[in-house]
Amino acid sequence: MMRLLSGECAVLSLSFLFALLFFIFHNNILLSVCNIFNFIAALLCCHAAIKLFRKEILARFLIFTLGMVLLFGLLYNLHQYGVLEAAMFGRNTFKLASSFEIITISFAIIYKIRKVRAENTHFKTEIKRYIQELETEKKKYNP
Repeated sequence: MMRLLSGECAVLSLSFLFALLFFIFHNNILLSVCNIFNFIAALLCCHAAIKLFRKEILARFLIFTLGMVLLFGLLYNLHQYGVLEAAMFGRNTFKLASSFEIITISFAIIYKIRKVRAENTHFKTEIKRYIQELETEKKKYNP
């Protein structure tokens, strides 16, 4: 598990480094390398979400939305490099897909917050009940 985290950090660090270098030198090769590392980082996130697919509903949101953004991002880049001649995969389409991802993940976060709050309330109730039981037992043995 720790190797995966360090691998993800390395990919994100390299992506950030090449983005920074692109903004300094405005070299298209640096932009292409940065895009490749961005796709790898997103694929690593999808891989982690796929592992949690059955256990966690939020992983399903992540796979769906991130997969859609990956698809549109790939098609957008293919369009930018002239490999794909489809006008519908321009910048606005990619922005729309990214906006949809942000909105969907925001709803997933709200869902998770509500779930955690419900668990928190349940645990507080359980702790209070255990404390009352302990006090009752203590009174039995120490009259």
